[in-house]
Amino acid sequence: MSCQPTRTAISENFTAIPAQWDDDPTAQLRALRDEVLRQRQFPTSDTYAFMAAAWDAIEHLPSDYFPPERAETLSDISRFYYLHGDTEPEIKAASAAVQAAMSGGHRLLEGQARSRLGIGLRHWFDFIGSITELGRAVEIAREQGDAIWEAKFLNSLANSYNDAGIFQEALEIFERVADVFAAHDDPLSAWMALDNAALAALRLRDIPRGSQLARRAKAAWSGEPHTADEKLWVVQGALTNCQLLVLSDRAAEALECARTTRAIAVASGLGAAEELAGIGETMAAYAAGLAGSDAFERLIEQARGAPSQYSIALNAAIRTYEWAGRFDEALNLQRQLIDFNRRQKFGAVHRLLGRPSFEEIDGEAVLARFGIEVDRKVSDLINAAINQSLRAGYDHARIFRVSRLAELFALSENRSPEATREIALAAKLIDIGNMVIPDDLLSKPHALSEGESKIVADHASFGADLLVSAQLSLLEPCAQIVRFHHERWDGTGPTGLQAERIPLGARIVTLCDSFDALTHDRPWRRAFSMHQVLQSISEESGTRFDPRLAERFVAWLRSGLSAAGDLDDYLGAEALENEYVRTRMRIDQLVRNAA
Repeated sequence: MSCQPTRTAISENFTAIPAQWDDDPTAQLRALRDEVLRQRQFPTSDTYAFMAAAWDAIEHLPSDYFPPERAETLSDISRFYYLHGDTEPEIKAASAAVQAAMSGGHRLLEGQARSRLGIGLRHWFDFIGSITELGRAVEIAREQGDAIWEAKFLNSLANSYNDAGIFQEALEIFERVADVFAAHDDPLSAWMALDNAALAALRLRDIPRGSQLARRAKAAWSGEPHTADEKLWVVQGALTNCQLLVLSDRAAEALECARTTRAIAVASGLGAAEELAGIGETMAAYAAGLAGSDAFERLIEQARGAPSQYSIALNAAIRTYEWAGRFDEALNLQRQLIDFNRRQKFGAVHRLLGRPSFEEIDGEAVLARFGIEVDRKVSDLINAAINQSLRAGYDHARIFRVSRLAELFALSENRSPEATREIALAAKLIDIGNMVIPDDLLSKPHALSEGESKIVADHASFGADLLVSAQLSLLEPCAQIVRFHHERWDGTGPTGLQAERIPLGARIVTLCDSFDALTHDRPWRRAFSMHQVLQSISEESGTRFDPRLAERFVAWLRSGLSAAGDLDDYLGAEALENEYVRTRMRIDQLVRNAA
């Protein structure tokens, strides 16, 4: 084993970092691991530099030396960067930890490292990658028979669902793992899961359920936080509780909660904790009549440089203004949130499109072959569209059903093979622009205002803009279909385009999209029967739909698909070929069978 010097010069404060590794570096690496853990839990002004030096030292370990301490140390370094909101090194350290654990054959450590990688990818808005990595971590824990780690990985997975806007599934997982933690006498983890569940309920606008979950969390654990991690968790939970209290007309209690939390945030040494505490305090003070809208304006401006805090601040202000009946101010902030989402999430898509996985050997060289790169980018967009369908309350097969229906109908209309392929692909991507629409608007349990409806309708143009910005020639015709798929034949749609000025592909997809939506349950209604749906389409012929196309569509459905058996299985068969869908199905099975 050949050992290399780690650094040419080491600060006196960094005595745990060896100037050179011994022939057997085990004892040195264990000491470094312990110091990394200590500094992560109790950071100082030197900790950032220490973590960079520690990482540099690990990179100088022998290339064939992979004890468990190597993966453990890298995972803790990743966790430190997570606590400080530094996502790029968080992901890189976690990826290195995965490789170290795999190289050493440390299976459970691999699961822990994948969990850290999944958390980092979530912060990068790569929800597909995050859910995939966390799903693998859950599978590893199940394979190893470790119920506590499985519950921890599921808790992180539910956080990714929650941030991706898949709130109901997140809520169910949080409550399930809270029971597992309680059964294994882990009150701190049970508290954290219940706090997370309260946030999911808040995002679902189910305030009574969120308040009940917050009370259950407090009953599970109400001890003193000691480490930086614990203090951040307490502050995050308190912000959720403050919002629930305000929305329950309990402003005085919210203010008391916020002021108590401020001291914990300061003691944590984490800027993110102080910013979150400031959001809760501003919201509570406004609700109590002790601060005006200028306080929110200052808060939002101060948070502008920190993307995650900016989004949280905007959402808190929107909820508060709506609670106060100041709907115009809330709507203006919704528009700011959309601008922010567009920059952040479009940027994330561009950064991630076609990216090789973290395990591909010579991935960049492989993906340099143009065909593979294009296929990977299209697949990434389709996976993003699946998540948007789930976020809107549909199932994972919806986009595939709409696509297949549009493909078959286009063929019946004697469209060319090329035009048919374009229509089928566009049909999978019509709602990808929903990634820009704020969660509160998509999950509202009651009718949207005129201004809110206009914002939601803009998802078609957002989606088209995203496809254009991907700069793939095969997406150019799809972008036009996506942009105009909500137009109406009578010209009363989002852009005012009417009749045959609406692209034919968009008119076909509009029919198929409406048919699928009406024949499936929605959160606020049951599915309509085939007879009712076809009657509805006929009644809207000439107003919403192209009259001649609608007439042929209804006749084709009555005759052409009558022998298809189970229509959902027939139209959605392609979903089972999608790797992300298969991953989610495996995760669903694991959740159902959780200990």
